[in-house]
Amino acid sequence: MALQEDVVWRESAQRVEGLGYHFKYIKEAISRIVPVSGHYDITDSAIIEQIDLIKEERNLSEGEIKRPRANTKENKTEDPEDLRREIQEMIGMMSCKSCNTSKATCVNLNIKCRHLICSRCRDELNTCEKCGEMITATAPVKFADK
Repeated sequence: MALQEDVVWRESAQRVEGLGYHFKYIKEAISRIVPVSGHYDITDSAIIEQIDLIKEERNLSEGEIKRPRANTKENKTEDPEDLRREIQEMIGMMSCKSCNTSKATCVNLNIKCRHLICSRCRDELNTCEKCGEMITATAPVKFADK
């Protein structure tokens, strides 16, 4: 896959994610589009169309395929277990995808990977533990502190 193709579908995926769709459904939609149409046909509307098909096939509700919007009364939860689960999910997103114990400090710039890793794994590993791709170069990542 050429860099230009990769950038095109990543931008579409980010825009669809910005609409509130869960990334796992976006990823699945893209994996359905590529074998049939190729990377150049990965558009926002094609991704959303595939997500709608996934929704129908699995009888999912809109709330199951989209992330809750922050600061809306109907999405506010008081259930401590739901909040704990959500916090753990967010912590997982910021964790090193190789060791799963440290906070990620950089991203693998290998086009096929792009997983977040910590500085220890960056220094000690040659390949990403999550996907097996080479760690070619990295760039620092910074998460907001507050």
